[in-house]
Amino acid sequence: MADDQLGAYLTDHLAGSTAGVNLARQIQGESEGTPLGTFMTGLVADIESDQKVLEGLIEHLAIERSPLKQAATWAAERMSRVRFNPVSLGSKELELLMELEALWMGVCGKLSLWESLDELKATDERLSSLDTPNLIARAQSQADGLRIQRRAMAPLALGG
Repeated sequence: MADDQLGAYLTDHLAGSTAGVNLARQIQGESEGTPLGTFMTGLVADIESDQKVLEGLIEHLAIERSPLKQAATWAAERMSRVRFNPVSLGSKELELLMELEALWMGVCGKLSLWESLDELKATDERLSSLDTPNLIARAQSQADGLRIQRRAMAPLALGG
């Protein structure tokens, strides 16, 4: 039962990371040549690296991936592109602010994942090689960087 719960938890986070990588790449492409674009280049690389760690953990634990969850995540991410459309929101800046907020929420979810796994390491030796302190620090740094980018975008998006 516990393995089923851990498996569901990890595969849900993997599905979320797929959406996060796609959104981060989209923001990166939209902001090339700007300070945000430079920040996003590093963030995309970090998120992809974190996703590989999660994929490796799922493989190490022999957890089956759910194609249905991956498909649902893909569809949800595509639907978000309609919602974050500048035509429906009224401005490109507001679209970007909302995308940054969504990505920040995803990174905060990833931070929670690493913190939860750090707690579980004390009782599950299969997680002993997982470098949770570094993963936690990197996720916190990503969230902090996104917070700075969101705050810089807010006056442009909401200030009229």
